[in-house]
Amino acid sequence: MIALLDGSVREILSGAIILDVCGVGYYVYMPHVATLQKNSKICVYISYRFHAENGPSLYGFHSSVERDLFNLVLTCSGFGPKIALAMFEHLSASVLVDAIVSQNIKTLSSVSGVGAKKAELLVHTIRDKIMPFSALVNQCGESSIGNTLSELSLTLQALGYSRQEVARACHAIGELQGASEIPFDQIIKKALLLLSATRG
Repeated sequence: MIALLDGSVREILSGAIILDVCGVGYYVYMPHVATLQKNSKICVYISYRFHAENGPSLYGFHSSVERDLFNLVLTCSGFGPKIALAMFEHLSASVLVDAIVSQNIKTLSSVSGVGAKKAELLVHTIRDKIMPFSALVNQCGESSIGNTLSELSLTLQALGYSRQEVARACHAIGELQGASEIPFDQIIKKALLLLSATRG
């Protein structure tokens, strides 16, 4: 079973990358692929999943803690890889853990495909098991861009923007060169300008 892949990004696709490892291309689903650069070297921790109809699938994360958290979410009934990955696309690992521990249903249900009932089920199912992750997520080195996009997503939703608009803005910001170094107030301004232009 594959646990770790270290290689270069050959292609960046929608929600996935082709990772070249010693001449072999692996199709890896990942959150925030827009923040990656083609031909860059990365190391990803892999969650291997097998589906009877579609065969094996690989899901990649920048830390083993994020991978283990992803696997824990999958233990909840009704949460498949697609929804679990969407949670990491929409929320950083630390925000996700805090939301589950504090039973913040609003934050959890803000993820596409996760309504209030599913969010409550997730909290009920894994809240006790997720407690150890509270300290670990602060040590796992999750990307600052992931935190930035998570904060941006929650802020835009609080301002009344739809999930589709939030996703579009986060994708655009994620593609900005050096986005993680831009002050958050400037990130918000750029996102609002983008959304006002598309609405107009």
